[in-house]
Amino acid sequence: MLDLVLVGSITNAFKAKDILKKNNIKTHIFKISNKEGCGYVVCSPNETNQIIKILKKNNIKILGRFPNDFIIS
Repeated sequence: MLDLVLVGSITNAFKAKDILKKNNIKTHIFKISNKEGCGYVVCSPNETNQIIKILKKNNIKILGRFPNDFIIS
């Protein structure tokens, strides 16, 4: 099962995608929404713990991590 890493803004999502691409990790970006608003997640078939470590090292704030069994709009 894939995990989704919540990064909040579209800016951080694209920064995360670029950083991970430089580390040979293919990713997809999705917009999510709920009653409180919307945000963006980075999704990859790679090891999520590795992705989070790389993003934190590059000062990308991680807001959460979710299984991919919720609705993406």
